Amino acid sequence: MDVPGLVAIPLGKLRESLNELDRGKETITLCKIGLRSYEAYRILKGAGFKNVRFMDGGLDMWTYEGDDLKAK
Repeated sequence: MDVPGLVAIPLGKLRESLNELDRGKETITLCKIGLRSYEAYRILKGAGFKNVRFMDGGLDMWTYEGDDLKAK
């Protein structure tokens, strides 16, 4: 996928890849249905990332509701 600013990191490798992410930028986690994106959100918040959001419902829901992102 060629999206500017996208850093694709599988959930299983996220903890070991935190140094690839810019803590000063907004980070939005996403996956197909939202479960892994929420887990990634919790990992990033636990690692001290401040500006993190996740796509509630994942990509499947996004197609129905537009680009509504939920920050919790």
